[in-house]
Amino acid sequence: MARRELRHAHMLVVYGKGPDRKCGDCACLKVVALAKKFHKCRLYGETNGPATDWNTRWDACGAFADGTPFTDRAAAIRHMEEMLARLRGGHKLDGHVHRLRG
Repeated sequence: MARRELRHAHMLVVYGKGPDRKCGDCACLKVVALAKKFHKCRLYGETNGPATDWNTRWDACGAFADGTPFTDRAAAIRHMEEMLARLRGGHKLDGHVHRLRG
């Protein structure tokens, strides 16, 4: 399994399997448009490099948020806090960034 796919596997372990949807349909997905488009999961975390690039065709995790993409940091943080409150034991997995950028 490639390192990139491991990030998605971490999200499935933490939040569980989501609805029969794709990450590209989730409000947590952020599009970064530079010379090329990059996708980032706001719940996983964001860096300025390929370490947190996200695939829109991956199966959605249990933190899937339907509706309009989050445009402000506060809404994404509230959603993340609700999802993290559901975790058992409150532990973090290696590689899970747990931070958001505007």
